[in-house]
Amino acid sequence: MTNELESFLKSTFDLSDSEFSDTLTVDDIANWDSLKHMELVTGLERNYQVTLEMMDIVNMKSIPDIIKVLKDKNINLE
Repeated sequence: MTNELESFLKSTFDLSDSEFSDTLTVDDIANWDSLKHMELVTGLERNYQVTLEMMDIVNMKSIPDIIKVLKDKNINLE
């Protein structure tokens, strides 16, 4: 995962460095609700110049899921 993505996720979900892990799920992040999810989606689309399909949006339930969706869109996260 790039520093850019990590910073974006921390900012989106209001997470400190000590709270962040690349294995977090929707159940681990108290404020990951439907509004934050849409903020996540629009931010990812803007930052990575991609269009996320409905199935992508629905499948993003964890940090690993987000990474998979972006990699499936040919975004380099190394």
